[in-house]
Amino acid sequence: MEPLLGHLVAQADCLDAFIAALEAEDDALSQGRLQELPALTGRKNALLASVAELDQAREAAQVALGHPRGRAGADAAAARQGVQDAWTALLARAERARDLNRRVAAKVFTHLDHATQALAVLQADRQPLYGRDGARSVGGGGTSRPAG
Repeated sequence: MEPLLGHLVAQADCLDAFIAALEAEDDALSQGRLQELPALTGRKNALLASVAELDQAREAAQVALGHPRGRAGADAAAARQGVQDAWTALLARAERARDLNRRVAAKVFTHLDHATQALAVLQADRQPLYGRDGARSVGGGGTSRPAG
């Protein structure tokens, strides 16, 4: 296997795992399983760090092959090594991950906005809606009556 191809395959595998983590996060958000988010976010962040490390290793390999850093160097290295298909597939995975990450982020911010609005309603005028006994508070004056 060409040295560059090995790097491309490793990056592709890592991006596939990252995409799977994003899809799991998207599903958890869509299904309201918010308790799963901390673990999913931790997994996603670890995979993102791995993607970055693998990208640096691939770029170092392309430099070692006599190509400059960056996209133009990567394109040239892939062409010279005959691994354009693997490079193109990797770029497609990266684009999918970027788009999916944006969609998930939009959902996270929507949930955050809803939670913030709900909290603002509950804390309006610093008047508790319910007393310590669980009954609805009337007028905030300490008098409570059963809800319903």
